Amino acid sequence: MPSKIRKPKPFRAAAAVKAAARHVIGTPPPTRTEPASKKRKLKQDKHKPTLNKLLDEAGE
Repeated sequence: MPSKIRKPKPFRAAAAVKAAARHVIGTPPPTRTEPASKKRKLKQDKHKPTLNKLLDEAGE
């Protein structure tokens, strides 16, 4: 049984523009990924501290 003929992909203007730009300018330089610790920020508290907690911290 012969192999199945592949269906051509539909034309996409964005892909054609990017291919033309790569041909004229060249491929973009490779980038280094940032470590996950730099990307993540410390989460803020979801709730403000209650008055009792604030008084307890001030009293100590």
